[in-house]
Amino acid sequence: MRIKQVGMLILSAMLIVVLASCNLNLQADTDYESPSDYESMRIEMINEVSDAVVVVENPSDYGSGIIFYQEEIDTTTHTYKYAVLTAYSNITGYLEVVDVDVVLENGQSFEVTEIKSDETYNIAVVYFETTAVLSVFNITQLSGTSVPLVQGQDVYAIGTPYSQTLFNYVSQGILGKLHNQYGNVNDLVFVHSAETNPGMEGAPIFDIDGELIGIQLTKLYMTDDTVDGIPIEGINYALDMNILAPIVLGFDSAFQLSEETPTELSVSNDLNYNDIAKDMIASVTPSIISVIGSGGLGSGIIYKKEVLETGGFRYYVLTNNHVVSSSSEVRIKFAADEDEVAVTDYQANENYDVAVLRVETEEELPVYDIPPINALDYVDIVVGQDVYAIGTPYSTLFHNYATQGIISKLNYTYRGVMNLGLVHEAEINPGNSGGPLFNLNGEVIGVNVAKVVNMNADGDVVYTEGINYSLNINAVGNAISKFTEEGWQLIERSPKLGVTVVNYDKAFDESTGINYPEEYTSGVLVTGFDYTRNAYNVIELFDLIVAVNGIDVITTDELIAELTGKDFGTDITLSVIRIDDQGNVLTLEIVVTLS
Repeated sequence: MRIKQVGMLILSAMLIVVLASCNLNLQADTDYESPSDYESMRIEMINEVSDAVVVVENPSDYGSGIIFYQEEIDTTTHTYKYAVLTAYSNITGYLEVVDVDVVLENGQSFEVTEIKSDETYNIAVVYFETTAVLSVFNITQLSGTSVPLVQGQDVYAIGTPYSQTLFNYVSQGILGKLHNQYGNVNDLVFVHSAETNPGMEGAPIFDIDGELIGIQLTKLYMTDDTVDGIPIEGINYALDMNILAPIVLGFDSAFQLSEETPTELSVSNDLNYNDIAKDMIASVTPSIISVIGSGGLGSGIIYKKEVLETGGFRYYVLTNNHVVSSSSEVRIKFAADEDEVAVTDYQANENYDVAVLRVETEEELPVYDIPPINALDYVDIVVGQDVYAIGTPYSTLFHNYATQGIISKLNYTYRGVMNLGLVHEAEINPGNSGGPLFNLNGEVIGVNVAKVVNMNADGDVVYTEGINYSLNINAVGNAISKFTEEGWQLIERSPKLGVTVVNYDKAFDESTGINYPEEYTSGVLVTGFDYTRNAYNVIELFDLIVAVNGIDVITTDELIAELTGKDFGTDITLSVIRIDDQGNVLTLEIVVTLS
C-alpha cells in the first residue's frame, strides 16, 4: 500500500477533528540517553535555541524569524520591546505595522509596532511590545565577531513550514556552497541542503555550536516553469549572518553587543558515530519485512512470537491499517525471494491507522522486541535525535531500504488524535507505510505512515521536502494494548495460480533481455510470484503463457476467466513458451495445482 500523500485539504480536516480528540500522556519513565556525543550535543543545541524562534504573519501569508533583542521600556509596568530578525519577503507589501503580527508557539500573537528593512539585502527587523518575558537569542556577529563557515559542515533550519501546526520544525543538512551572489550583492548567501518549505522564509539557520549563521531566504523548487520541469530538492539559499550583521546594526545601534557571547557547546570528536548507526541497522533489519497484499505494498516488523501446541510458531507483525484494510489477501516477505508467509488474521485500530498481523509457520523467524507494545514501557523521544526509517519503498527490490534524518516535531495531532504523530525528515515513499522508525539506540520509536507531497503557496502548487509522518510508538502501544482476543479477523485465501502476469507484446523483449520468436506477439508474461503458493516450483520468470487447459489466452483477463470458479487443489495445464539459458525455444505443458 502506498505511503499516504497528505495535502492541504486533508490537513485542514485534521485540525477540525482535533477539537474532539483526546490527549495522550506518552511520558517515558527514563530520559533518552544517546550513544553518541554528537547527537546529544545536537539535541541540547536545538533545545537551547528553539524558544526564540517565532512566526511573522501578514494578512495573506506567514514566514519565520528569531527574537534577538529585548529592552525594558516601562519599568513600572515591566513592558518590554522585542526585535525579530526575519526575511524581507515576510513584510513585502505590508510595511504598515498594523498588518504584521509576531506569533509564538503557544498561539500568543503580538501586533508589530515598528518595521525596519533593507530590500537590497532582503532583511527586515520587526518590533513588538509585551509584558511577557520571552526567550532572546544573542547573535554573536552583532559583537563584531564573525562566525567561520566551512563547506560540508552540518546546518540546522528551524521554522514553520506548510502549516502553523508544524511550528518550530527542525531540519538538518550540510552547507553546500559558500559565498554565492544573490541579487546585486556579492557573497550575500550560502547554499545548504537542510529541507525548507514555504513558511520557512526568515527561519534561522544554526551550526552545531548553536551559532546563528544565516537567515533562510528561498529555495529552488523546479528546474524550470514548463510542464517538463523537474522538482528540485536540497538547494536552499540563506542570507549569511556575517554579511547581514553590519546592515542590522545600521537599523539600531542598540543592537550592538558589548562583547562576544561565547557558546557553551563545543564540537565533539565522535569518531564512532557512523559505526553506531551501521551496527544498529545490522541488528534490526532481520526482523523487518515487506507486506504484500492485493491492495499494494507496505512494510512491517515482527515483534512477538508464540509457540503453538502443534509445534509451530505464531508471529506478530506491526504495520499500518491502510496497508491491509483494502487487501483481500496478505503475505509477508523477507529479503530472499522465496521467503514468504501468508497472513492468517489481523486486528486494527482504524483511527490510529495501526494494525497487527499474525502469521503461523514452522520456521524460526527473527523477532525484535518493542517494549512500548510488549510491556507498555514507553520510550523517550526528543527533537533533534537521529532517526532511521527502514522499509520497502516502491518495490520489493528495495527491501530493507534505510534512510536517515532527525526528529523535527513532536506531539503532532494526526488523524484527530493529539500526540499521535511524529514529524521527521528521513525520506519515506510509497511502500514504506507500516515500516519502523528507529533511534540511534535501535529502539523503535515510530511507525511510518505518510508524507506531505505538495502544498499551495501563493496560488501555485509546490513540491515539499522532508515532511514525513510517523505514529508515536508509545501511542501505538497504548492502542494495541486494547486489542481483544475476539477482535482478530481472518484473512480468507482464495485459490490462486500464484504468479504475477502482464499482457505481453514485443516491447518486453528489450526490458527482459529475452527475445521470443517472431510468431509469438501476444500471450501472458510471468513477471513475479506469490511464494506462499506452489507455481514458482514449476514456472520460471518470463515464461510466456499462451494457453490454459488447451484454450488459447492472449490477455490476463482471459487467463483469469479460465481460472475463475476453480477450487483449491485443481490441476491447471498451462501451455508455456520458455527461452532457456542457451537461447533455445522450449514449448512446454506444465501442470500447476491451485493453492
